[in-house]
Amino acid sequence: MKISIIGAFYNVSKYVDRAFLSILNQTFIDWEFIAIDDNSVDNTYEKIRDYSLTDARIKPTKLFNNSGLSTVRNYGLELARGEYILFLDGDDYFSDKNFFKQLIEFTEKGNYDWVNFPFSLEYSSGKKRVRKVDSTIEDMYSGVWNKLYKSSNIKELSFPVGKKFEDVVFSVQAYQMAKRRATLPIVGYNYWQRTNSIVRQKKSDQGHSDVADILSEAIVLKRILPSKEVVSYISKQLFNHYIVMIGDNNFNLNNINESHLCSFVYTVDLINQKYDDFISGKDLFRLNFIKQINENGLNLFTRTIIIIILTARKIVR
Repeated sequence: MKISIIGAFYNVSKYVDRAFLSILNQTFIDWEFIAIDDNSVDNTYEKIRDYSLTDARIKPTKLFNNSGLSTVRNYGLELARGEYILFLDGDDYFSDKNFFKQLIEFTEKGNYDWVNFPFSLEYSSGKKRVRKVDSTIEDMYSGVWNKLYKSSNIKELSFPVGKKFEDVVFSVQAYQMAKRRATLPIVGYNYWQRTNSIVRQKKSDQGHSDVADILSEAIVLKRILPSKEVVSYISKQLFNHYIVMIGDNNFNLNNINESHLCSFVYTVDLINQKYDDFISGKDLFRLNFIKQINENGLNLFTRTIIIIILTARKIVR
């Protein structure tokens, strides 16, 4: 078996056909699709099961408790038999019928064990925007679904259960496990932007504070190896999610749970303690920015800075 695709589905009945057809129509045929339904209350699983009756490569599974995206992906990793692994979220889809073929040919020709690729963000308005990436840790994008992984590199890894933005640390671990990395310059994945997706279902500040918790745990347990690039990635993730958290609360710290703010401060302190030798000037700005706001409150000057940063999105991406 060449590729295992791990698909996570939850209440996405209207998108199931699109996701499945983007795989079934591939010209490359040596794959298995592990399609896991996380106890949907619509007819998502029934659709998955119906597709499995028409093609033995589709492996349907239904969880009988709504366990979350991390549990679904972890279970998929246990079941996967392919030499390589791809991830798919149930409301997204792969771009082109020749994509798997191009991806495997590129990977095997270069003997790569980690390959990422650009993706398209698609909106209900019809607007599309291509997100470019490269094979450096800062510009790889933190999501797991725009990458092909050598199965032997990631089978022992797992996603943190019960947390949002669970990709953040997994992506670093998988990156560091790889010996040969590359970027295939072909848009391979379509990332559907919908308001009730898994990421947006919980209160925003809780979700974004999860990033701080995940990163601090990884630092303490030494799950990620420090380097200038890794510290820059961590600082950037922490900074971005913090800015979005404040922005989603209309720049009012009183709307944000105090424990969520403490998570960010704790993680900033950990980075300064553990990774001091690797912190660059830009990273130091990001980390101090978070700490200063938490310690001094959100005054007019700081609020102005945040508005400027949110406006100039390229600064925080």
